[in-house]
Amino acid sequence: MRSARRTWLGAILLVAGAVAIFLSGMRHSYQYFQTVSEFAQTPGAYVDRGVRINGMVDSSSVEWQPDSLLLRFRLTDGQSWIPVEYHGVAPDLFQAGQNVVVEGKVGHDGVFRATQILVKCPSKYEPVGESPKSSL
Repeated sequence: MRSARRTWLGAILLVAGAVAIFLSGMRHSYQYFQTVSEFAQTPGAYVDRGVRINGMVDSSSVEWQPDSLLLRFRLTDGQSWIPVEYHGVAPDLFQAGQNVVVEGKVGHDGVFRATQILVKCPSKYEPVGESPKSSL
């Protein structure tokens, strides 16, 4: 009877330990995105912390420096905007007016330094030169 209790206690401790490790790993890898307005309300809270922000690339703000692979633009949601810097080659579908999610950290100067730019794909693919067929 005593060994059965030890076996159950050991199994419970093992499962609890596995769950704790799993939840700890999920906490560090889970990162949802915010809108630009949500982020702009408390930008100081995210200094040097990883965050994802969703918004549109302001078409009048895109600056590309091919020599240094530096991309600068403003991310906006129509109400607020934040300056973004990205070092590297921009994604193929990146363009002004595009809906994107930027992942990175905001510096003490208020500039969001993106480590990754995720471009949202169009919801419907249409080959060039073809128009959608009518359902009538």
